[in-house]
Order: sequence, then C-alpha cells, then structure tokens
Amino acid sequence: LELIRDQLIAKVRRKVRSLSDEQSDQVQQVTGEQPLDFVGRLLSLPVDEASRWVQRMPRLAEVLDAPTGHDSTPQVISEHDDQLRSTEHGYGKGQKPEDYLEAFTAFIQQGGNELPALNLVLQKPWELTRADLKELRIALDAEGYNEASLRTAWRDTTNQELVASIMGHIRRAAFGDALVPYSERVDKALQRILKSRSWTSPQRQWLQRIASQTKSITIVDRAAIDDQGLVFRKEGGGWPRLNKVFNEELGEVLELFQREVWAA
Repeated sequence: LELIRDQLIAKVRRKVRSLSDEQSDQVQQVTGEQPLDFVGRLLSLPVDEASRWVQRMPRLAEVLDAPTGHDSTPQVISEHDDQLRSTEHGYGKGQKPEDYLEAFTAFIQQGGNELPALNLVLQKPWELTRADLKELRIALDAEGYNEASLRTAWRDTTNQELVASIMGHIRRAAFGDALVPYSERVDKALQRILKSRSWTSPQRQWLQRIASQTKSITIVDRAAIDDQGLVFRKEGGGWPRLNKVFNEELGEVLELFQREVWAA
C-alpha cells in the first residue's frame, strides 16, 4: 500500500505540471481537492485510511491517464519521401462525424437520468447555474463530447458553420430542436425583453451588458454578477447595487432572460 501510494503521489506531481485548467477541474471533481492538496492529504493520512479514501474515486485512474496535450511526440524517421494522401478529422474512437453525432444523440437520450445538470438542460434550462454548466461540461468531456468537436462534426455533416452552445446540442439531440447560433438566441431574447415593458435607461444598458456577457459565458447568474473578473462587479458593484437598479427584481430578470433564450 505504501508503494502504491508513493507511485500515485509521484504520478500526480508529474502530471500537475502539464494539466490544463479544465483537467485540474476534473481532478478536483473526482477527488474533492486541487491536485496538490490531494497529494498533501494522501501524505497526511495513515496508509490504510488513504487506501479506503482513494477507493471511493472510481474515475481517478481514468482522469490521471487522460492525455494532457503536452506529451512529447516521438519522431519517426524514414528514408522515403512523404506524401499527403488525405486529411480527416477524428471523432471519438475513429468515428465519422455523422457517427459521432449519432453516438452523442444516443448518449443524451439514454444517459440523461445519471446527470442532474443534463436533466435541467432538458426540462428547465433557465434554472441552470454556471456551476451546473461547468460540472456538465466536465462530465460530457469525460465521455468524449465537447462543444468544439460537436461543432466540427455538425459542420462536416451538414456544411453549416454554427457556434451553438453545448446546451443547444443537447436539446437538438433530445428533442430535435433546431440548432441555432447561441449569439442569435441571445440577441432575440434581448429584443423580446426590451419590448416587454418600459425599462429605465440604466436598466436597458445593464440588460445589454447581460446579453453581451451571456454570449461570452453562456449563463449569467448571481455568481457571475459577483465575479470580480466580470463587468458586473467592476462597474455595477455586484449583486446588491445592481439589484437596486432593477428594483430588487434582478433574480427574476435573470431568470426571464434565460427563459427567453430558450423560448421556442
């Protein structure tokens, strides 16, 4: 057990230098700790307790064995001249783009009950938070599905270049919804909301900022309003001040915005 623990610690330490932010998030989701904090806990626990703790992480090996994208590529040396025969984009395990989309559709239709955030996308997308969406993206990425690959597969299958959100791809797979560029959804939602009632000038300006940020980060919720790196905190002072601009109804406004984004 001590030997295995030492090997696991060495592997995590070696891996952590090349992990992307998304891969670090995956490690944190599986272990409940940041990678180096995970190492520290492994070192601090008695070896028997550490063993039992790690056994409760069935996806740990899969996450640690996933390629980081920074591994060195071996150099192949040959004496003959190279010739380009064809160029193809790989999907999943060597799938064609249409097969990749069909596999994604089957996964969404059959595996939705196992992912709570996926059920929200299907039933009440306006209740999805940024944290929910992040968790969903990590779970789908572990299955081999992400926005970039889905967008490329859709383009290669239909000859349509659409920047749709992962939520749009999910609802297309589940319900057959038309795949619409996410920015177009947001723009139409903004126009419907602006026409829905008489807004003050500051309210209209902030609605436009909410729309702009929605295009960028997909979901604007209370966490986004209080995020130090976003415009709401920098210019609006966070939730308390912005809530006053909307007469203490900012929560209802954000829900209305998401409802309109996903309106039929």
